[in-house]
Order: sequence, then C-alpha cells, then structure tokens
Amino acid sequence: MKRTGDIQKFDSMLDFINAARLPGTNGTETASGAVSGHRDEFTATKNMQEALNLAEFGWKDGLDQIEKALDEINAEPHVEPAPIFDVTGEAFNLDAVLQGQPEDMFFFMDQETNKPRVISLAFNFSHGCSITAEEIMKRGAAIASAVNDIESAGIRVELFAYKVTTKSSTRYTGRSGSYYRTRALIKIKDADQPLELERLCFAAAHPSMLRRLWFRIAEQYGVREFKQRFGECYGSSTDLHRAEYQELGLENVIDVRHEDFTPDEVKATVKRQLDSILNN
Repeated sequence: MKRTGDIQKFDSMLDFINAARLPGTNGTETASGAVSGHRDEFTATKNMQEALNLAEFGWKDGLDQIEKALDEINAEPHVEPAPIFDVTGEAFNLDAVLQGQPEDMFFFMDQETNKPRVISLAFNFSHGCSITAEEIMKRGAAIASAVNDIESAGIRVELFAYKVTTKSSTRYTGRSGSYYRTRALIKIKDADQPLELERLCFAAAHPSMLRRLWFRIAEQYGVREFKQRFGECYGSSTDLHRAEYQELGLENVIDVRHEDFTPDEVKATVKRQLDSILNN
C-alpha cells in the first residue's frame, strides 16, 4: 500500500494496528523494523512483530506498571458537589425551616448545570528521541488518571491519540516558506465505552506506539512524498490547532500537547481546560 495525503484517520486502535502491519515503501526509512541492542532500548521491543502483538493482544507488564504509577498520582475531583434542596434530604436548611419553606432539607450531588455530558480528550503521542521508556510510562499513567477522574465526575470521555509533524518543503518545491503538515488521528475509545487500561496503556505509554507503529505508517508514503513530508528522518513534532479539531468535527476538546509531558504538566493542562469548558 502506498499512503498519501495530509491526514490519516483511524476509527479504532485496531484499525491503526492493522495499517501498521502493511509494509513500508522500498527506498524510504526503515526504522520501524530495525533490530539491534540500541533499538531494543529505544523502542522497548525486540522487533516490529512484538510491538504489533503487544498493541493488539495486551501489554501486561505495561498494565502492571501503569496501575502502580496510578497509585502514585493524586486524583483531583473536577466537579464540586452542590446542595440540592427538597422536602426530604440528608440535613435541614435552618433558614428555610425558620421561613416556613417546604423545601427545608438538602442533599449533595454533582453539579450538572451547564456540564457537557461528553468531552473529547486527545493526547499527542509524540516524544523526543532522548525521552526514556520510564518517562513515557509516567505520562501514560497521568493521562489514564485524568480520564478516570473526569468519568468519575459523571462526564463521559471520547478519547483520541494523535501525531502531527511539519517539514519545510522549500528544498523540494522551490517555494520559500512552503511546508508539509502531516496528521494522524486515532480513536482510542468512544464516549459510551468504559475506560479500559488495556486499551489505553500501549497507545499512551509504550515507546513503540511512535517508534515502530507510527514510523511504519510514515514509511508507507512514496519515496518522494516521504522526503517532502518528513525529510531525511521523520519530521518535527507539533500539535493540532483548534481549527483542525473543528474541521474534524470535535468540540469540547481537552488537548494534551506534546510538551505536556510530566505527570504534573498533564494534570495541570487537563484541569485548566476542563474548568474552562465547564465554566463556559
């Protein structure tokens, strides 16, 4: 298969995995299938087939590590409970009693007013070549924790992973300032699906998600288009623009960008964007 175009959309993680099974184009880079001691450490897999198997059938070691890392992350409630007044409840409202109001009792429940029932969260799975597998794992745990916190507050999350690269194409087009922008968007779960760490941990926390599977997707472009889009390697990472989310039909998107990498940075950016959505 010869891949082409500015954007690649995958309806599920399995759709992405099946696309990555296809061979690359002869003459492009071949990093996705490289085998060596260095590549083992860089990708945390011995070869492409191992990466595909872990992605499709489960990454037990990663799941155990993420569950351990989740225990180290403090959950933060994002939706404060609000008092609901009624004729029955958990406690008296003294002012209402003194005023003779019938709804003189109250109970607490999550505030629903103006709260979207569904929010989209998208995380960029890019990371630099110097980032270690342990650092990637901690970020993945923070993303899983954030999604769990939101859904525990009664808001369903539609979850996506994405990758965006840019590359100046002046050398190939002769036009100063022209560049290629290449995007991949993968749906990890629908809003009505429960959060399954098995579904999320490889996409968010395994080095081979980028360094084998996505590399293989890039290698499926023709030789000339690969060089135009990615240069001699695999391009420079960047993030989706808000206009691109709208173009993709996504509203109320929490965007975990590639520079949001430490657990604290992930938690802070998710909380800030969620508060903004809930307060608008």
